Amino acid sequence: MESLVHTLCRDPSIGFRLQLAVAEPKALTILKGVRHMQIPFFISDSVAQNIKTLNVPKTNLHIFLFHLYGEGRDPYLPYFVMHNDRVKLDGLALFRDDKFVHRINSKESFLLKIMVEKAKSGQIPFEVTINNRKESGLLKNLHSHAAFDVNTTEPVPRIMVKLTVNGQIRDYSKWLQLSNPQVLQQMEKELSSYLQKEATSFVKHLQKLEVDPVGFGDLVRSRSTSWNYSHYKKIYPQIKITVTASIKLEQTGE
Repeated sequence: MESLVHTLCRDPSIGFRLQLAVAEPKALTILKGVRHMQIPFFISDSVAQNIKTLNVPKTNLHIFLFHLYGEGRDPYLPYFVMHNDRVKLDGLALFRDDKFVHRINSKESFLLKIMVEKAKSGQIPFEVTINNRKESGLLKNLHSHAAFDVNTTEPVPRIMVKLTVNGQIRDYSKWLQLSNPQVLQQMEKELSSYLQKEATSFVKHLQKLEVDPVGFGDLVRSRSTSWNYSHYKKIYPQIKITVTASIKLEQTGE
């Protein structure tokens, strides 16, 4: 990607708010699909809508360049595919430096979004157990915040991630009486545990892939007096990252 974006950023007629995306199988296939749908701005509108209301973090040429050339973080881009002869935005493409490594789905995109920005949108499906009954639904994010505590005193840094989400539950069963304060409190506890488990698994997956879209390396760099990017990339899979989550349900809706 580096040669492509380098050409773009040298062109004075192209603004840094230009949207970039990855296509599967080919960009030409996606463009033909959009032409067949006869919706001229479908791709750019899909990216803008998913950033504003769904699970895609803020992204454009400027942000991509910052993540590409900034030490301690890796870039990501929206990922378009063809599904039943229609163009669909399906998750995010993750990069190691400027090379595509892996695509993450919508759920993982949500987890990344609440880690990299103060998000006021996004949603994630869940399944928890309340009163010995399994309950599934949709957790809609109203406002989220991520706090990071970094310890660089040891040879391998330790990072604590604290996720706070104010949300709303949708599409839940009628038997679940969330108007009952005890049931609501239990639901918040179970959802917090669920989000913590999912986020922990996601972070471990990123470390296994050796990609750092969250920017853990940048956090270590900002708190270290002896930063060495090459050394950090070697120890990144072994960094001890702990995630905690707290969910507060402000309102609910069936």
